[in-house]
Amino acid sequence: MKRARRTVSNRGKARLTTGVFHRISAIPQKEWDAVYPDALEGYCFFKALDESGLDQFQFFYITVRERGRIVGAAPCFYMDYPLETTVDGKLKALIVKVRKVLPRLCSLRAVVAGNPTGPLRIGVADDREDVFAAITRRMERIAHKKRASIVAFKDLDKNALRLGRTIERHGFFCYESLPSTELDIRFDTFEEYLMTLGATSREGIRRKFKKVDGKIDIGLDITRRLSDDELGRVYNLYLQTVERSQTQFEVLPERFFKVISDTMHNEVRYFLWRSKGVIVAFALCLVSRDRFVDFYLGFDYSISLDYNLYYIRIRDLIAWCIAHGITLFDMGYTGYEGKRRLGFRMVPQYLLVKHRNPVLNPLFKMLCELLKPKNYYDVIKDRDTADTKGKNEKKPAYV
Repeated sequence: MKRARRTVSNRGKARLTTGVFHRISAIPQKEWDAVYPDALEGYCFFKALDESGLDQFQFFYITVRERGRIVGAAPCFYMDYPLETTVDGKLKALIVKVRKVLPRLCSLRAVVAGNPTGPLRIGVADDREDVFAAITRRMERIAHKKRASIVAFKDLDKNALRLGRTIERHGFFCYESLPSTELDIRFDTFEEYLMTLGATSREGIRRKFKKVDGKIDIGLDITRRLSDDELGRVYNLYLQTVERSQTQFEVLPERFFKVISDTMHNEVRYFLWRSKGVIVAFALCLVSRDRFVDFYLGFDYSISLDYNLYYIRIRDLIAWCIAHGITLFDMGYTGYEGKRRLGFRMVPQYLLVKHRNPVLNPLFKMLCELLKPKNYYDVIKDRDTADTKGKNEKKPAYV
């Protein structure tokens, strides 16, 4: 269902108009792809989210047109954002306790441009600032109608932040959110990979493999689609992992793990580790020509530590990337200390955000400074300390 278009800005004599759609399938894929970045998390990925029944978010999609031609596209969602999402320790425990008594006090209604499961990709033809501004204005009108106090752009990379200058003057401010993690595959064997790690990490991993190799029966299957029995088991392992996660922004319904095989059959890979015929770990991954996204995982925690399943999983995924010529392994968010030891680098992501009430916006900025992940993750602080030694790289002025 599409809302009526409205004129939002002028560029010479050509008017920019916006449209809002509640399902991405209402937009021709060719049009969306014409402006949207070439990314695995594209049209078909959002189609899977739409069709999976993920009721934690209300999705909608904004398009911008000029003389009928699409020049902008942005996936968006509406949600109640829990304040404890990116914090840890005593403050997280306090917010959780207060939530039980005053749930509305501990969440913020927000209209967000982005992908709830990953970084934001936004389609803006020729990096046009007026197109970005048109998307922002439409989001603010939607926020007004939804009575949402917050408007945000979630998890932009440094390149996308260049367009952030467009909306700074409208009250938005920027701070670093949870970083993503990546590993460049520049080796021909897993042993070569191990040699790129520090001695302590390398020897520790070898000891873990020595403990299980040849002593525990773990087999690996790879498939693009799960059977009904496999789907049930995989979802059980996924929920076990969600329950143990310190930071979990979304909880996917079981149907997602089926639908994504239909919408992204060529890109989806399920890695299934079995012991005595039973799935004890899985990875849902997306694969392009040179990029590998480790999207979702799950473990049987009754045996995970004894079997060192996490490290078996890492070894098999890296070996698969090497064998298939993958050059970039994207492992997503959280678990930073372990990923750092495995050689993954942290990739900064940024949040552009504002409170719609200009009187409250300065106070909201102070709240965001208190809640930003850097305050609660020592590994992010350590990264920043290391990055500043001997470097004079300038950060964007609006960071």
